[in-house]
Amino acid sequence: MQAKYPILPTPTDGLTALLDTLSLHGAAMYRGRFSAPWGLSFAPEQEIGAASATFHMVLSGAGCLVTLADGESLSLSAGDFVLLPRSPEHVLTDKAQTMSTPIECAVSRGVITADDWLCFGGNGAQTETLCGNLFYAGECKNTPQSLGHPLLRALPSVIVLRSENGKPVPWLPATLEFLRCETTSGRPGYQTVVNRLAEILFIQAVRAHLADSDLGCTHANYLRAIADGRIAPALFAMHKQPAEPWSVASLATHCCLSRSAFAHDFTEQVGITPLAYLTQWRLFLAGRFLRGGERLTLSEIAARIGYGSEAALSKVFKQHIGVTPGEYRRRSEHSVLGIK
Repeated sequence: MQAKYPILPTPTDGLTALLDTLSLHGAAMYRGRFSAPWGLSFAPEQEIGAASATFHMVLSGAGCLVTLADGESLSLSAGDFVLLPRSPEHVLTDKAQTMSTPIECAVSRGVITADDWLCFGGNGAQTETLCGNLFYAGECKNTPQSLGHPLLRALPSVIVLRSENGKPVPWLPATLEFLRCETTSGRPGYQTVVNRLAEILFIQAVRAHLADSDLGCTHANYLRAIADGRIAPALFAMHKQPAEPWSVASLATHCCLSRSAFAHDFTEQVGITPLAYLTQWRLFLAGRFLRGGERLTLSEIAARIGYGSEAALSKVFKQHIGVTPGEYRRRSEHSVLGIK
């Protein structure tokens, strides 16, 4: 007897399926030796290019402050690590009152030592840091938010991994040092090693955030649902098989819930209905295919993400994004992605 609903691999957790669609491709890092008073500003670049996450780790010394454009400020001590998943505008300073210098200017004005330390600042207390960027594959800096990766939309502006008595979490120093060495090694296969280490660093930070009993962000329920909630099997199903003709009933079956209980729980945790989320997920995939190098036809994209025809895809895409898929592809090719 043919199964009524598609049979999926047994899900380990919803986060795995979601992370499978978020790859990192490369990293850029530098070590900083900063003497008070010192301050660095990091402004998000506006031109087209790969989107990235920014990170800072205090290796030793007096510590520093990370301050976002909205005024949120975090104090970092030796061993602390901070990840900014969407690389927002922020400053890194020895104290709140210190003026900051754009990082590009600091690099040109500072001193690069023989062992590749960037030295900058005055003659006061010293702080040593490791800073850098992790680059997302397939994500552009100014991709419309509605087409951005749902995990990146859900994560907070800042994720902090605190040290214990000045000692960082055990896996962190070795991972960062390995990553730093490989970014400049030039050895055969180094780019693959860098990509994998960047992914490990990102995933570990996300896992640490999910383990926090007080997530403290707008999408906390959604993040918990991805990790281990009752609706995780439905999220897993949509993420792994977007082309299936999912209904509320078939998704509820994967969660061993009644249709009404599933619809209630899903909407409460995710903030939108199951089918609205499915539409968002399909549009995210459509945007990625349209920006990608495979050059799939619109009919091929429609078939891969669950729309029966090019016309059906075009209708939904224009309704939610504001332009047709073809126009979006043309704009992306000409580096003009400022769509609603």
